[in-house]
Amino acid sequence: MAHTIPSETIDDILDKLNIAEVVSSYIPLKRAGRNLKAVCPFHHEKTPSFVVSPDKQIYHCFGCGVGGNALNFVMEYERVEFLEAVNILAKRSGVEIKHLPGAATQQTSDTKTKLYKINEVASLFYHKNLFALPQAKIARSYLSNRAISEDIARQARLGFATDLWDGLLEHLKSEGVNPTFTARVGLIIAKDRGGFYDRFRNRIIFPIFDIKSKVIGFGGRGLDDTTMPKYVNSPETPLYIKGKHLYGLNFSKDKIREKDSCLIVEGYLDFLIPYSQGIDNIVASLGTALTKDQIRLIKRYTHNVVMIYDGDISGQLAALRSLDLFTEEGLSVKIVTMEKGFDPDLFVRKFGASSLREKIASAKSLFDFKLDFLKQKHDILDIEQKAKIIEEMLITITKFNNALVKAGYIKLLAEELNVSESAIMQEAKKLNSKQDKEYSREHSRENRIKNTSDGLKNQERAFERLLVQLMLQEEEILHKMKDTVSASDFHDKHLSEIVSTMFELTHLGKSITPNKLLTFFQDRDVATTICRLSTTDEIIADKDKVVTECVLRLKKEAIKTAKHRLSKEIKDAQNINDKERLTYLLHEFNVLAKKKVSYEA
Repeated sequence: MAHTIPSETIDDILDKLNIAEVVSSYIPLKRAGRNLKAVCPFHHEKTPSFVVSPDKQIYHCFGCGVGGNALNFVMEYERVEFLEAVNILAKRSGVEIKHLPGAATQQTSDTKTKLYKINEVASLFYHKNLFALPQAKIARSYLSNRAISEDIARQARLGFATDLWDGLLEHLKSEGVNPTFTARVGLIIAKDRGGFYDRFRNRIIFPIFDIKSKVIGFGGRGLDDTTMPKYVNSPETPLYIKGKHLYGLNFSKDKIREKDSCLIVEGYLDFLIPYSQGIDNIVASLGTALTKDQIRLIKRYTHNVVMIYDGDISGQLAALRSLDLFTEEGLSVKIVTMEKGFDPDLFVRKFGASSLREKIASAKSLFDFKLDFLKQKHDILDIEQKAKIIEEMLITITKFNNALVKAGYIKLLAEELNVSESAIMQEAKKLNSKQDKEYSREHSRENRIKNTSDGLKNQERAFERLLVQLMLQEEEILHKMKDTVSASDFHDKHLSEIVSTMFELTHLGKSITPNKLLTFFQDRDVATTICRLSTTDEIIADKDKVVTECVLRLKKEAIKTAKHRLSKEIKDAQNINDKERLTYLLHEFNVLAKKKVSYEA
C-alpha cells in the first residue's frame, strides 16, 4: 500500500473495532442469523441485500456487489481517501497514528521492500557498466547510432549487461543479497543442477519503472542478433505483472495531464527517441495489445489517446485488439499508422519530430481506422462480406455510451457502405439484445458458485472462483495450494492478484483473514471479489475431491489460454514472415502440448 502508516498500525485499528458497530453508526442493521442486514447505502433497492459479517469482519452487498472491511466502508460512505479513513477509525479505536515518512523502506522484513532494493542495486550496476566498461563500447555505439544522447540514457537509466554468466549474481552477492531473493525478481535463473546464472547477458538494459519511479523490471536488447533473441524481458514477479504498467509513464505523466493527451507506442526505443525530441506526452505498452489495466492507468491523466503503431499487419492487428477497450472505458482514441517498414523510432530519426507531430495531428478516428482496415480485408462489392464489415463495426459502435454518437456513426456507416440506415439500426438492436443476454447470463453465474463437482462442468471459470473461495475459507487448503499452483495459472486477473497476495503473506508467516487481506488492495473490484467469495456459505462435501478437480481444470485451462495466445502470435509472425520469432513460438507451442497430454493422462 502506498502510504506511510505501518501495516501493524492498520491491523491494530481493525482488531480494536467491530465492523458491525462501525456500520451501524451510519445505517440501521437488523440481525439475520449470524450476520446483519440492511438496505444498501450505495445503491437504490427495496429489499435488503447488504450483509455485514461480524465473524469475518467484512460487508458485502449482493445487489450492487460492493464489499470490504471497516476502512472500505468509511471510504465509500464518507467519500474520503484511505489515509483520512484510517484517521477517522484511529480516533474511534483509540489507536495513535505515527506517520513515518520513510516507513515503507524501513520495514526490512517486508519482502517487496527487499525486492525493490535488489532491482535498484541491479539497475545502478548495469547503468554504471554502460559508461564505465570498455566492453560496453558496442552498446554506447548502438545507442548513439539511434540518436540516444547521454543525457537521455542517464535519465532513463539505461545500462549494459556483460556476457558473463554471473556478473550481476556475483555483484549482488557482494552486496549481501541472497540469490533466492534475486531469483524472485527474475534477474537470475536457477540451474537444473543447482546454482544460478544471469538472465541478461550481452544486452543493453532498459529498467522498467512504476509510476513512482521505482524499478519493477527490466528489458534487455541483445547486441548480437545472430545468436540470441532480440529482446529478453523480466518474467512476472511480485513487483512486475505484465499488462499493468506503461514504460515511461513516470517520466511523461505530468505532460500527459498538461497536454490532455497521451501518445501510445510499442517499444522502448519507440518511446525514447520521440521523448528525446520533445514529444513528451508519450508512453510505451511493451506489448502488442493494451490491457484494461493499462488503459485505466492512462485514464488517471487524460481521456484522449493517440495510438502510434508500425505500418505492418501486426501493428494494425494490435491496434484493433485494443480499440473497443478504450471505448468501454470512456476514452477518445485516434490511430496513427506508420508507413510500412517504419516504427516511431526510425520515423523520427529519418524525418524528424515535426513530421511525427504532423502525423499525430492528422490521426484517424477509431471509426475511420477500423472501417478502412475492414475494407482492405473484405470485398465491399460482395453482400455477405459487406455484412461482415457492418457486424464488426457495430461491435465498436455499440460500445459508445452516448446515443447521439451511436446514431451518428450508424448514419456514417450507412453512407460509406451504401446500405439502408434502418437496416443497420435493426442489426444494432439485435447485437444489443445479444450482448444484454450474455451479460445477464454471466452476471448470474458470477453470483452463483456451485458446491458440487458436477457444477464445475457447467460454469465457465467457476472452478477458479471455487478454488479461491476454499483457499480464503480454509488455511490448510491455502498452504497446500501454495506448492501446487501459481497465481499466473488463474485467468481472472482479480483472482490472480488475490492468490499472489495470499501466497506472499503465507511466505511471510502472516495469518490471512478477509478483513486483513482487504488492506492490501485499493481496487474496488478486487475487494468485491474477496467479499463475495468470503461470504458464500454453501456447504461443500468432499472438499479434497473438489480441490483436486479444480486444480486439474486450472492447469488445463492455463495451458489452453497460453496455446490460444501463442496461436494468435504464430499467425501474426507468419503474416509478417518473422522466421526467427515463428521458430521460437512453435517450440513454445509444442512444450505446452506435451504438458497438456501429461495432465490429461
